[in-house]
Amino acid sequence: HTQAQKFPLNPNLTLTDLVKASRTLFWVDDKRTQENEDIKKLAESEGITVIRMMSTTEALQRFDALGNEKYYPQSNFRVMSNMTRMEPSGLNRSAGLDFAVKLRERHFQGPILIFCSDPDNAKKAIAHQHLIELCINYERAVEYACFAKKRVDSLYPDFLALKAEGVRDRLVTPEGGGQPFTKYYLEVDKIKPGSDTESARILNTVEEHLFRYLHPDKLPKLRRIIAVDNPVLRAKFENGLAELDS
Repeated sequence: HTQAQKFPLNPNLTLTDLVKASRTLFWVDDKRTQENEDIKKLAESEGITVIRMMSTTEALQRFDALGNEKYYPQSNFRVMSNMTRMEPSGLNRSAGLDFAVKLRERHFQGPILIFCSDPDNAKKAIAHQHLIELCINYERAVEYACFAKKRVDSLYPDFLALKAEGVRDRLVTPEGGGQPFTKYYLEVDKIKPGSDTESARILNTVEEHLFRYLHPDKLPKLRRIIAVDNPVLRAKFENGLAELDS
């Protein structure tokens, strides 16, 4: 269930129109650095429409002027913003977060990435991990701007990494026989969102799939994630990847 049906539908808009819609990067950044120019050129070379704004006020005005198509996951519409920028009211070190909150208040359910190179300032975003994806490296910003798809194999947990992180695990022997498997118990309160750990990556993946289309005021609180290392499932997964690569 999503929030999309709360918005008036254009009777002339078909699903085919949405699926075939141009990929659009809605980008708010007050800086015109060479890195930003390179990202823009790379995205446009992939056939992506790049809409750039300098301030939150300008971005909200242009966002509100866009049609209802931007509210649907099939619309290929995504948002990127820097964290700190000079606004008409002065320097705002949480401008990206403020903008993301305003978009979620408008019930925008699509992806939002905030580029933040300041680790201390990035900590502000931890409380809003459901609202956004936080990016601290140039490579991820390029992937996002160019609509690069995440590799399928990135969805499968790295169980060796979980063990190295000290995640509690338990060996399970199925009743009536069958191959034993291991359960890993990830306690969400002990995971630091945005950290470079396998636990944090799994948490981000789960939240992205479960919560993307929920209003931020109605997000449930995850307490535990159970990752299952089952040799049978692993073999099926690896066979599936082999078929995709062939």
